[in-house]
Amino acid sequence: MLDGLFGSLGAAAGAAAAVMGAFWKYEDVASSEAKLTVTHWLSYSGPKGEPGWPQHLVVAFNRIFGERHFSFKCIWRSCLASTIAVLIVSFVWVTTRPDEFKSLVTGEKYSIAVLVVGPILATAILNWVPDYFSYMKTRLILKKISKAHGALGLLGFAFIDTVLTIILFLLTVDLLTLFVHGHLFTLHDLGRVFLFMFSFHAASEGEIAGAIFFFSALFVSAWSWLYALTALITRLTVRVFPATLKSTAWFFDINGHPLRSLGCIAGGIVFFGILAGKSLP
Repeated sequence: MLDGLFGSLGAAAGAAAAVMGAFWKYEDVASSEAKLTVTHWLSYSGPKGEPGWPQHLVVAFNRIFGERHFSFKCIWRSCLASTIAVLIVSFVWVTTRPDEFKSLVTGEKYSIAVLVVGPILATAILNWVPDYFSYMKTRLILKKISKAHGALGLLGFAFIDTVLTIILFLLTVDLLTLFVHGHLFTLHDLGRVFLFMFSFHAASEGEIAGAIFFFSALFVSAWSWLYALTALITRLTVRVFPATLKSTAWFFDINGHPLRSLGCIAGGIVFFGILAGKSLP
């Protein structure tokens, strides 16, 4: 029992540290103007003419994937991001569903070659290709809302991006079913597939959980929600407890280190989110 507890705490702490490190690294390279904009936004003092928080997503997105979507850089980094997402979700599945993983690797249903090649092929079909177009969709949405101000703009982006990502994933599954079985899913069947993904279980003994590829596809949207929740929590906390935080909590120093403040909150969300996920039956 203690081993499982320490393992869960270690996994959660590792993921939280990675998220915090990304924010802290971003603060090291961010311009003074960018940090000042974040400070103003978090403290409700930014003038209407300054770029909103979504503008930082545009800058970060273009730095990661490049200015042009139809480029080798964008294709390569999109596939790399999808692969990392699949590996992370696979690790969560292995640690939270060890019996299912053991049944997959020790069962006689599939050969070793299939166990190795199968997940790679599934990642290419269900994540590499649709995720590339999903990033295109995200790029277009970001351009539309990059001038939005306030929390509603960011929350609206995260919601729309998530819905479209889910639709794109289900469409890919439907087309794959047509290619393999010669028929499309009905809307009722697609609804059942969508709901089953949230169980995070394999469809049958000796199978890999399809939810791995589903939640991996949602990673870009998950980051949007993480940004939104982080900014809202930091903004609310600083507004409600300004004097207390300035004197007792160095990680809420939004004037000196606004991005590090966001990173600490983001790390906390990830930490408790992973612990909550591991507690699911």
